[in-house]
Amino acid sequence: MIINNIFKYIHISKLTYFFILISFFMASFRLIFYIFFLIIIHELGHFLTAKVFNIELDKIYIYPLGGIAKFYIPYNYSRIKELIILVNGPMFQEIAKVILIYIFPQYTNIISTYHYGILLFNLLPISIRWRKNSKYIFIIFRTIQKIFKNININKLSNFINNLYN
Repeated sequence: MIINNIFKYIHISKLTYFFILISFFMASFRLIFYIFFLIIIHELGHFLTAKVFNIELDKIYIYPLGGIAKFYIPYNYSRIKELIILVNGPMFQEIAKVILIYIFPQYTNIISTYHYGILLFNLLPISIRWRKNSKYIFIIFRTIQKIFKNININKLSNFINNLYN
C-alpha cells in the first residue's frame, strides 16, 4: 500500500526521459537502469523513513544524476529525526548497490562508480536550514567537501570493493 502510494508523488524530469530514450539507441540501457535503480531506492529510503516519523511527502523529483525528496517538515522538528531521514537514503542506496553487485557481479566497477558518484552528488544539496542553524553540520559538510575534492572516484570505488572481496 505504501509503495502504491509513492507513485503519485514521483515526478520524473523530461531530461531523465531523454536520457532513457538515448540509452536505448546507444545500447546502454543497462547502465541507465543501474543509475535509476540506485536513485529510486535512495529516495525510497528517505520516503519510508519519513513515513515512520509521520512526515508528509510533497514530491520526489527524479533527475538523470540524482533525486530530491521534498517533505512537509515543520521548522521546529527534531534535528535527530531529520538527520535520520537524511541518512536513510544513502543507507538504502548502499543496500541496493550490494544487491545489484550480487545479481550482476561482472559490472561491479560500473555499479560502484555510479553508486559513489550519486553519493557525492547527494552531498551537494544539504539544506540551507541545516547550514545556517548548525555550525557542526556545516563543518562536517566542508570537511567532506575537502576530502572528496582530492579523491579519484575510481580509486575510491576499487578500494571499497576490495573491502568486500
